[in-house]
Amino acid sequence: MGYGHVLAVTYDHAVFSWGEGGCGQLGHGDTVSHHSPQLVETLKNRPIVRCVCVCVCSMYTSLCVCMCVHTFLMCMYVCLFRVECGGEFSIFISDNRIIMSCGRGDRGALGHGPTSLDNCTKPKLIEELLSLDTVGVACGEAHVVAITSEGGGVFTWGDGKHGCLGNGKEDMW
Repeated sequence: MGYGHVLAVTYDHAVFSWGEGGCGQLGHGDTVSHHSPQLVETLKNRPIVRCVCVCVCSMYTSLCVCMCVHTFLMCMYVCLFRVECGGEFSIFISDNRIIMSCGRGDRGALGHGPTSLDNCTKPKLIEELLSLDTVGVACGEAHVVAITSEGGGVFTWGDGKHGCLGNGKEDMW
């Protein structure tokens, strides 16, 4: 079926991740996989309120590898938790709507600019969105869509294959 990873945010804003870590998508500063929830230390004192975890899904089934692990989520009193099918990267959103990302970077989905396509093993600020009030984020396999409160602005980045970025092109970024 494939592999994937899971992110969870507790009511006290602690971020935990587990699963496949080969591209740094767990945010621990390495590429190690973990089979149980681990605290993301770099986000320890940051007020993260939402995670967008993307994982690889089988093309032959509607089941996603990193479906919610309900027992853990209920135990940790998750405030906002969202899982979407996609590639090997993670998006973190703070309470003041600052967005960070980590994981696989070679397809532009991290949002760190067209000259920064390396994998990132710790959450890194997406500087292009700093001056915007981002109210929603969704991820695909290798692309991201962000919606801002300013006039319903829509921003996309990553791999534009098959028109995923909605800009009439199929290139990255």
